[in-house]
Amino acid sequence: MNLARNTIFILIALFIDGLQATISWGIATIAAFPATTAGGTVGCVVGSQAAGQLGCWIGGVVLGILGTSGNVFLAPFTIPAGIAIGLAVNITLSATLGWAFLVPLMYTWGVKTSWQRLALGGGEMIPGINNVPFWTALTFASLWGGAVTKKARKGILGIATVAVAPVRGIMRLQEQAGVSQSSPPTSGRELIRASEKQLGVPLQRTPMRDIRSTKPNAQAT
Repeated sequence: MNLARNTIFILIALFIDGLQATISWGIATIAAFPATTAGGTVGCVVGSQAAGQLGCWIGGVVLGILGTSGNVFLAPFTIPAGIAIGLAVNITLSATLGWAFLVPLMYTWGVKTSWQRLALGGGEMIPGINNVPFWTALTFASLWGGAVTKKARKGILGIATVAVAPVRGIMRLQEQAGVSQSSPPTSGRELIRASEKQLGVPLQRTPMRDIRSTKPNAQAT
């Protein structure tokens, strides 16, 4: 039951962080290449009126390439605007999907976290200072801090090991969007440690090295 519950929390947290990273990346790309984006959009609209989907592709590519030269003039204005828009979007997503949905859901199902940790959510929105995506880090730190048995921690460590790949993908998107420059974790243990460090959570008394793999050992013959 706890494994299924914890998995649901992590999936929701990954969704929130992934959505924020994807939108930030999209806004940053558009802001960095405004003339290309505008040219491609106009070309697609005009081309689709003349030749449908094929016209959209042709018109978009042609006007997009022609508009590329204008990026150097427009980017100094659009990049700051893109940062502001991305900040507003991240705040909105954190408020609605994180604070108003994920956190109450965790409290309802018996997983508590301190308001001090939640206040650190502001770091999620400041470019360049966050490490592991905030909502994923918050969820792992809360689950790990609330686990009182080795069996429970083995389950959380197993989920963390599976979650490493999507976390690395989210952090790559953040890096491309200029939101994060941290090295992604390479294992479930690194992910949990990074989550605790990011949120200022003291390491638990039970060393992680005592949490063995849940895979059964080969039986000696």
